[in-house]
Amino acid sequence: MKAIEINKRTSHALKASAIGLIVNLVLFVTKIIIGLVSGSVSVIADAVSNLSDFISVGVMMVSFLISHKPPDKNHPFGHARSEYLSAFIISFLVMFVGAQFLIDSVKSILENNRVSLSSAAILALIVSVVAKIILAIIYYYSNKKTKSNTIRAIMIDSCNDAIITLVILAGLLVGQNFSFSIDGVLGVLVSLFVMRSGFGMVRDSLDDLVGARPVTEIVQSTRLLRSYDNIYGFHDLLLHNYGVKKFFGSVDVEVPENLSLTEAHTIANRIEKDFERKFSIDMIVHVDPVGKLSARDKVVLKLIKQTVRQTSPTYKIHNFVSRGESISLTLDLPSEMGERSKKIIEDTKDRVTEDFSQLEIKITVSFDDFLA
Repeated sequence: MKAIEINKRTSHALKASAIGLIVNLVLFVTKIIIGLVSGSVSVIADAVSNLSDFISVGVMMVSFLISHKPPDKNHPFGHARSEYLSAFIISFLVMFVGAQFLIDSVKSILENNRVSLSSAAILALIVSVVAKIILAIIYYYSNKKTKSNTIRAIMIDSCNDAIITLVILAGLLVGQNFSFSIDGVLGVLVSLFVMRSGFGMVRDSLDDLVGARPVTEIVQSTRLLRSYDNIYGFHDLLLHNYGVKKFFGSVDVEVPENLSLTEAHTIANRIEKDFERKFSIDMIVHVDPVGKLSARDKVVLKLIKQTVRQTSPTYKIHNFVSRGESISLTLDLPSEMGERSKKIIEDTKDRVTEDFSQLEIKITVSFDDFLA
């Protein structure tokens, strides 16, 4: 088996992960001892949360190593989506831990368990809070360099852990003056907080796995495509995400029909290289030849745009073909337009025929969620 060559992004992630492994293991051992000695279910819950973090960071390390493997016969687009899979596994692990200690915390409330902490235990929990804050800062700078949603999730989890431990510590100190088990109540709050974080991570990781709308990349792509002077417009922009910085896409660009094949190829080639250089998007460009519009067609097109814009500010018009008294075109609309697209077509036809009564308008609607 060939050794995997580690790039800078993976190297930053692995360094942060190694620190996280060591810190979380030390915190787990320290807190589990404190929890067992004091009988505090909330401290034990916090300790197992650190164990969960330890396992999560380990899963993240493995996912980064797998994601950096080059494409092969069975995975022609690489292995970068393994980061999303690791986030999904981590999120379920977090939810499981939260659910388990919710049960234990409720038992503690029912049994009214009392807790006392030694000075050494209090100091250890304070050090734990500081350690988690430092770890969160390390993850923050690592995430700035890697742009990894998995590291970002671990960073947020570390911030949550610091807050939880601080709340537990304060609650236990105050709780020594009460006759009921505030420890169990704190354990319930910690468990619910952990489960809520886990649910959010499940939702985010599912979006990545299923394929969420890449808003930032769409905006970047449309801005770049609109910056070229030698194309009339573009349509059918599609982007496919195969991991962080692993985008593949395709787009149809409209160019003057009198261009030579060589000139059209040069334009397409330039666009593909610009996308690769600026956004690391592997783009395939299809060229559509478009003829010059007559004075009448320009007026018709303006009327169509004004009418459509009243109902749907986001749209695209392409495949505009004018032959005598017949005009056909394709109208791209966001999917949320749904049934309203029928009214858009009717309103558009009515508006055009007010000024051009003999003109036949044929409009084909397609729904495009990559409109920006």
